[in-house]
Amino acid sequence: MKLFKKHISKLSDSELLSAYKKEYAQKFVAELFSRYAHLVFGVSLKYLKNEPEAKDITQEVYEILIKKLKTHEVSNFSSWLHQLTKNECLMELRRNKRIELVPITENNVEEEASVIEEKILLETKIETLLKEIENLKPAQKECMKLFYLKKMSYREITSSTNYSEKEVKSYIQNGKRNLKNQLINHAEFRTEERNTRTA
Repeated sequence: MKLFKKHISKLSDSELLSAYKKEYAQKFVAELFSRYAHLVFGVSLKYLKNEPEAKDITQEVYEILIKKLKTHEVSNFSSWLHQLTKNECLMELRRNKRIELVPITENNVEEEASVIEEKILLETKIETLLKEIENLKPAQKECMKLFYLKKMSYREITSSTNYSEKEVKSYIQNGKRNLKNQLINHAEFRTEERNTRTA
């Protein structure tokens, strides 16, 4: 009996994690990894500064996932994967003693690491944002994509859909509210929410 009736590509990250723990079918890890492989490669390239090595680490991370996800409890896969990739890159740099050979000051190391972290966090947020838009109601999703991704005006959206301008405004307003509520479930946005409240 199939664990899920939905097509594997329609499953959420958490559903794929649960499915893998129950069936240990590699297809679930493969689907998960395909969603974030570009981020894994991006992180690897930033740390290693070498494309072939970054590709090797990306493949290694996939092999590690197959083992670790059987036993590890993961609540936010993208954040956990980012940290795992970062750790693998640092270990690779230490193995080759390249960290010690970099002729820069401690302050520069901290500044570079900070910039890398910010860029990765931004990429993760964009990825999460696009995925959560897909979970909105159809009309909200359509109007949000046209307004924010295609930069269409209310009038242009009205002309290209069957919605009135009043409906378009309502769908976008409700979509923004629902999207904000959905994003609170993600660690990278919860931190931002806390900072906004304490500012």
